[in-house]
Amino acid sequence: MSVKIGVIIGSIRDGRQGETVAKWFLNEANKIKTSDVTLELVDLKSFDLPLIGLNPSETQLNDLKRWQETMSNLDGYVLVTPEYNHVVPGSLANAFQLLKPEVANKALAFVGYGFLGAARAIVGFRAELAYQQIALVQQ
Repeated sequence: MSVKIGVIIGSIRDGRQGETVAKWFLNEANKIKTSDVTLELVDLKSFDLPLIGLNPSETQLNDLKRWQETMSNLDGYVLVTPEYNHVVPGSLANAFQLLKPEVANKALAFVGYGFLGAARAIVGFRAELAYQQIALVQQ
């Protein structure tokens, strides 16, 4: 049985470093992973997701469905995130708030970058993800 792990680029900003960090992580992980593990890059920037509480456009509804299907089809996640003012990017928090059954009972690990490796942002986001019944990997 093959395990599919999504490596999620959590920032959508222009000039972001997340893509570089995610590709570095993929390169390093591919050196040590076993043959029954598949790593898939998921770029949050490729989804035009609606903001919670606002009326979504048809394009946003289609992208929401695609986001939910993408996350549902993965067995676990590595979340590559920066820290913006002590929190994860708003787009990332919003994207995960649009999920629940798709991510429940799946494992998630963090790769943080920036000041202190995004430690403050990760600590805060862990509580939100735990509410969604995501199993948070410690190391």
